[in-house]
Amino acid sequence: DDGQLLINPTSGMPFADPNDGMVGDPNADFKTGLTNTFSFKGFTLNVLVDATIGGDFYSESISGMLGRGVTRDTENREKNAVITGVYGNPTPVTGPDGLNHYTPMLDGGKMIPNQTRVTTNDLFFTAGTGASFATNGAFEYAVFDGTVYRLREISLGYAIPAKWVRKMKLSAINLSLSGRNLWYLAPNIPKHTRFDPDINSVVGSGTQGVETGGAPSTKRYGINLNVTF
Repeated sequence: DDGQLLINPTSGMPFADPNDGMVGDPNADFKTGLTNTFSFKGFTLNVLVDATIGGDFYSESISGMLGRGVTRDTENREKNAVITGVYGNPTPVTGPDGLNHYTPMLDGGKMIPNQTRVTTNDLFFTAGTGASFATNGAFEYAVFDGTVYRLREISLGYAIPAKWVRKMKLSAINLSLSGRNLWYLAPNIPKHTRFDPDINSVVGSGTQGVETGGAPSTKRYGINLNVTF
């Protein structure tokens, strides 16, 4: 309550809300991009950068990696922990909206800070409660902000000088190297999962905002030779 997690005083884990609710909006606040071309003595450099600001998505991949401890985000996890929150009453009560809600436990009119320790297994992998923070947890713990800044594409081309081209009885020769999706920064994603927020749709459906094991993003490289006779 008051923006804090309500903790089960017996287990030390958060209560799972018995009511469904909205946990995010997949629509980005805005998207932007910038392209630039630089030329110098036969060389041409093209750079395309873009950014997606905002937009939430649910990720089974991130939840699974954190829950199974396979990224450095969960290293040094083999210790008990106390979840920040306040104790809640184990029995929900019916609110003015007609729905059942958990309420904070009070002592002299004040909420009681949680002091119950939980194991690593309970924290990341508890089955059947919907209260853990990764695998088997509440959906909202697997919802992340999709803000991402990206070097979408870069290419470097070189036009062979005309005096050399004429000796080969050609009109022009251009050679270029290109790369796509070479770098991105997703500041609100667990760092060591290296998850790309662009992969945020259900496999085969195109539904945005729900990721259920999509293929990771890939870097692409290319070489192009253009000869004009």
